[in-house]
Amino acid sequence: MTSFYEDDLAYVHHVGFPDLAEGTGEALLALFRAAGLESGLVIDLGCGSGTWAQKLLAHGYSVLGVDLSAAMIELARRTAPEGEFCKGSLYDLDFRPCVAVTALGEALNYCVGETPPDARLGRLFRNIAAGLQEGGVFAFDILVRSNGEPMQYRSWRKGPDWAVLVEVSEQPQENRLIRDITVFREIGQRYRRSEERHRVSVLDRAEIERLLVDAGFEVAVSSHYGRYPLAQRRLAYIAYKR
Repeated sequence: MTSFYEDDLAYVHHVGFPDLAEGTGEALLALFRAAGLESGLVIDLGCGSGTWAQKLLAHGYSVLGVDLSAAMIELARRTAPEGEFCKGSLYDLDFRPCVAVTALGEALNYCVGETPPDARLGRLFRNIAAGLQEGGVFAFDILVRSNGEPMQYRSWRKGPDWAVLVEVSEQPQENRLIRDITVFREIGQRYRRSEERHRVSVLDRAEIERLLVDAGFEVAVSSHYGRYPLAQRRLAYIAYKR
């Protein structure tokens, strides 16, 4: 189970889990306007199926989205056809001049390859700062470490033509969380089963703030995007380029 948002899970995520992009959208748009960012390019890291990009385009912004999942990129191009989307790693992106960068839904936590994300975030933050205009915004949310009980649980959710089961197991000694995901999707007269395993690096709040400041940002941290509350142990970072 080493795949990453292939066709079935990408579809389920698009139709069944639009909550974060929809819930945070108005708050982030208001934040952009308050910063005087009424238009311009927004780069969306881990853009998923394009729900957030669609909202940005509807409010007069242009969008460049990047995601490792080919299935997500295909959905994004259909969801937000006026946007620009490319398949690839956010760590390899050549950042263009832009007014804002977003990374919603723990995009910075995901482990792809052998190098954990926290070892690459300093360079990423510097690259983002180099692309942002003065006063530009970098907004993202992450899963953070805790001294409490490790996360260990199962959950499930279903829709008219799909069901998804998730088993979560945190490994505090390795600062890692594993999600084993089983998807059932109706295809014709049958249901197709697929499985994925996602490895998520659990990040240190203070270290992320330090890296942002070192890259030239002023940082605010919250458990909400505006009035939209994040899930347990998730934090939203709103960073302004100095």
